[in-house]
Amino acid sequence: MSRAKDWGTEVETASVRWLLDNGFKQAERLALAGAADRGDVRLQTLPTVIAECKRAQRGVKLTPWMRELAVEMKNAGAETGLLIAKQKGVGDKNVARWVSAMWYDDFLPLFMTHVENSTKRESKAIPEDWLGTQSCSPTKINSEYIPMLTCREMRTRSRPSGWSDVPFAVTYTPGHPDQQMVVGPLEQFVTLLRQAGYGD
Repeated sequence: MSRAKDWGTEVETASVRWLLDNGFKQAERLALAGAADRGDVRLQTLPTVIAECKRAQRGVKLTPWMRELAVEMKNAGAETGLLIAKQKGVGDKNVARWVSAMWYDDFLPLFMTHVENSTKRESKAIPEDWLGTQSCSPTKINSEYIPMLTCREMRTRSRPSGWSDVPFAVTYTPGHPDQQMVVGPLEQFVTLLRQAGYGD
């Protein structure tokens, strides 16, 4: 086995171990399947949630990796999917901080469930103007600052325990502003997934 494959296996194994300890008791590594690849890790079977795992020693290659995830989600018939990237300098003891990403269309319903739960609103309708962006954030991907996704309502309320001030950032594939992606630490995405009813 090549060293690159060894590194990939290490990232997948560490991801599964962390997911098993954080609410996804069905998490498991998936076998390679060539053109019909269904991701590196399955978080749960029904509904299917998968993850593509990468070792990002030379930076997060967000666009190609997310496009790879999209193909794998289709192959797996997955309801949602997640990119997990181990960045340089963040070891296996800090898997919760590994860079992760979801397609915006998959992320938004999870985020809306979080907003509903956090604000204890009686109405399920979330005003569109609650979501806003800022010109830049401390999040850097491929040396470019990317806009931050925020919730205006939550700026005046107490954030749930464990949430950072800048939990997520939103960006898009170069030349395709309609292909939006959301980036943040793995722990925050898992929190959203659990709040939305995924996991065990």
